[in-house]
Amino acid sequence: MIGIIIPLIQEASVFKIKKNETKRPVKLTDNLLLFVSGVGPKNVTYAVNELASEVSHIISWGSAAGLSKILKPGDLVLPDLILDEKGAEYVTDSNFNDQMVKLFPKELSYHSGALCESTTMLKEVEEKREFGKKHHAMACDMESATIAKLAKQKGIPFTALRVISDDYNTAIPQSVYLSIDENGDFSLGKFLFQLLINPKDIIHVIRLGKNFSKAKKTMLKLKKVLLSL
Repeated sequence: MIGIIIPLIQEASVFKIKKNETKRPVKLTDNLLLFVSGVGPKNVTYAVNELASEVSHIISWGSAAGLSKILKPGDLVLPDLILDEKGAEYVTDSNFNDQMVKLFPKELSYHSGALCESTTMLKEVEEKREFGKKHHAMACDMESATIAKLAKQKGIPFTALRVISDDYNTAIPQSVYLSIDENGDFSLGKFLFQLLINPKDIIHVIRLGKNFSKAKKTMLKLKKVLLSL
């Protein structure tokens, strides 16, 4: 059984997951178990602990921030190395990665390299660029290093499948990052309120929405690959 951990329900929407199916394991097929965890280390720690006794492989799935000029919205990152901010390194399962690549459709290209975990959301363009230089990483998220660390402790092979939603030149508007609630979930109510008090964010939100749509198209292709395993 393969366990897939996804931070946000918006990222899990390609699997048609409903709100009442979050924060717990959901069986997709006889070989796939999905867990929508919420954003951040605390939430994915709970997810790994819930899945550990039932799975033989764990995948960190979702979106990521691009730290390299070569990455564009919708690009897939299949990292061979996961880093945390303190410099710890975790190697992904190369055999599983190779198996996945063989199943990728021809139009689905990917990038390998290092994916670094950020303990906070990287909101500004310059912040992303400095983070990428410091950690020598091409992309970052807020969960994969924690999942990789726990998977290693439990002796479970690990892979990350992350798709770029905000690239090297894209800032995250305040109305978006302030809409993540205390449970690590994206709150639509908070988001609409933030847009009301920050109307200038609308242009940036539209751009980010278009980028996320590109990411979801790639996620749909990945979904077909996973369902074929």
